[in-house]
Amino acid sequence: MSLVPPRHDGSVTPTTPTRGRYRYLLNGAEIPVTETFTIEQQVRGTSVTSARSAPGTELRVEARYSLEGGVECALEWTSELDGMAARVVASYSVAPDGSIAARWSTNDAAERTETIPVGSGPVPMFFPLMRVFSGRSLAKLVAVAPQPLPVLVPDIRDPKNVDAFLTPLLGDRFAASVAAGSCLVDDAAHPCDVVDYRGGSYDSDATVYLDNGGLLLRYTWPQEGAGEWDVQLCEIEGPWPTPSQW
Repeated sequence: MSLVPPRHDGSVTPTTPTRGRYRYLLNGAEIPVTETFTIEQQVRGTSVTSARSAPGTELRVEARYSLEGGVECALEWTSELDGMAARVVASYSVAPDGSIAARWSTNDAAERTETIPVGSGPVPMFFPLMRVFSGRSLAKLVAVAPQPLPVLVPDIRDPKNVDAFLTPLLGDRFAASVAAGSCLVDDAAHPCDVVDYRGGSYDSDATVYLDNGGLLLRYTWPQEGAGEWDVQLCEIEGPWPTPSQW
């Protein structure tokens, strides 16, 4: 899956890419979920790729943020598990004015489309699901807290709801409160905002640790019937990323 083919004509700035990984813990024990990301600065913007794999499933996301304010994003979900779609592909195109065009196809069926125009209210923020992207939206929510902002995400609430999977899902989210804190990454302490996050699937008790450049350092939330989830940034190689600049 690639939005833009590799080019060798000097169009990509020869900068060192940033690579990182988030680990997932459930009730204090690390589980076999791997989420990695790569960030590359390019002449006309920033390319970010991320993949999350768990036993029997994988989600891959590739997004390009342009200097003009647009976003082109491709997603691919694959699963070997019963009751879930074997493959779903989707693309989201966000224009500089904030309007969004979505396309998706399930199990190689005919492509479906939807357009979300800019209305009279706040322009929705687009969040491509993976942890490396979430800090951009959260930083904007912190800036206007406690007021909500609309956020559009590809729907992953129920992988067994095949017809709805990766389709556009719009809802209000907000930072209920913000306090100063600190978080360990690669055994080094980083100052951060500790944010109570509300909306979407996180109606209560979700806590986010966000650095001043918009990078998610940690994410915790309870899940009924499962326990306490804790997602932690645990590896960074290359320049420290600042998602709020994308």
